[in-house]
Amino acid sequence: MSVNISDIFAHNLLIRTGNKQHLATYAERTVNEKLGMSASDPLIDQVHRAMANWRDGDRGKILHHIHIVGKEANNPFWRVLASLKELLPEGDDLTQVQELISNSADLIQHCGEIMTYTQGTLFN
Repeated sequence: MSVNISDIFAHNLLIRTGNKQHLATYAERTVNEKLGMSASDPLIDQVHRAMANWRDGDRGKILHHIHIVGKEANNPFWRVLASLKELLPEGDDLTQVQELISNSADLIQHCGEIMTYTQGTLFN
């Protein structure tokens, strides 16, 4: 497999600090507010966005995101989370992954109940 290391740095998957590099955490990657918001985005971006949404605790945002990227239990989104659970070291990233997985049934069940809001005028 051929990998262009400059692409990995360009997508903020690898972070350089001095003469060392490390894999970016979800917090380092989701500084970009648009990262992982679309179903066409790479799975790791979608997963990192879900982790950030879970950390922020906004249930509406979490359910909306799950509705877009992982509304079925057999979706690759959930398989990526399961793989990360096996690979990540102890820390915040692993905590967010474990909590998303442990709440997956509830999130999948309720993601279809998202209410859409429309902005009205001052007197509506």
